[in-house]
Amino acid sequence: MPGKSLILDHHINECTKKIKQGQHVLLTTQDDEALRVISSKTIDEAKVLHCKINFALAGSPESVIKIVFNRIENFILNGLSITKKSTEKLLKSFALFTPEIILSASGTRIKLHEPTGYSIEKTIECALLALDDLSKQLNKKVCVTLEEFQILFGLKELDGLADNLKKILKKSTRIQFILFGSEKDKVLEAYGLIKNDQLHKLTFNRPKSADLARLIDNQPKESKFKNIKKSQLQSVMNLTQGHLLYTDILINHITKQNKFTDADLTVYWHELALSKQHEINKQLLSLSNNQKIAINHLAQNPTNQPFNVRNMPIHMNAASYMQAVKKLIKLDLLHVDYLDIYRLKDPTYEYYLNHILKM
Repeated sequence: MPGKSLILDHHINECTKKIKQGQHVLLTTQDDEALRVISSKTIDEAKVLHCKINFALAGSPESVIKIVFNRIENFILNGLSITKKSTEKLLKSFALFTPEIILSASGTRIKLHEPTGYSIEKTIECALLALDDLSKQLNKKVCVTLEEFQILFGLKELDGLADNLKKILKKSTRIQFILFGSEKDKVLEAYGLIKNDQLHKLTFNRPKSADLARLIDNQPKESKFKNIKKSQLQSVMNLTQGHLLYTDILINHITKQNKFTDADLTVYWHELALSKQHEINKQLLSLSNNQKIAINHLAQNPTNQPFNVRNMPIHMNAASYMQAVKKLIKLDLLHVDYLDIYRLKDPTYEYYLNHILKM
């Protein structure tokens, strides 16, 4: 998200402070898109090198090793910029992995090999600690992001991984780790397994109107946010429900306007929701008929008692509706907000169903 933002910059500053203090962090929020923005900008602000490891495609223990090795190999070559002079340090730090430096017409490549007699969990531990050692030898500060790390805890073959991750977090001296994932409940379960003094959990909840007002009060006098009125903030919140990215987008939009009306904001929000038409339609088409009925019903009728007979769709039996709602929550399309109201997690989806599909 380009430019200065009110909410995310506040969270980025908090995360950056932890990284500069040498702490590892685990990020959680309801709004998955915000996690990647916060992580990426934190690394920029902390001025550290970035090794990104994404486990979204980790479907087997073998694929986990392949992902870790591939990202480390690429980072050593492109991030740490290994030269002939530093090759000896590479060979020493990664001696366990008998590294090869391969020269070909297509360019230079680094190849790591799995050590014999090591479990997959131990191999991952040793590889990341070897990277930490190499970073130390080269006097480099590095941040490794472990994106969708919670997937690893769903692989039965990696049942000992928690202990290995604890050791990595405890022993690393030149690498700070940022861990996050899009399945909040599973991320928190994984956090419970690896929780220790070296790992700091940062939870970024959706703000309320009063939270936004406090953020603006704390801005410097020359800040562009100082001219925003409380009534304007409420108009934003009515549309975004405090969604981290969308709230920042609409607030920034207000700061760019000489004159502002609620109608102008609604038009801008309409265009934003319309820009997601393909994504939303694709998601809707993937749902069962009962799930479509349930999501449309809750888009129109958010409630804190979804399973009360009076709050259910007329032509759908209770058991089918309950099953559909629970599945939609599992799919991350519905959530329970801070008022315990069941509603669509993405406010642009809610607006799209209620206003654009009915045009």
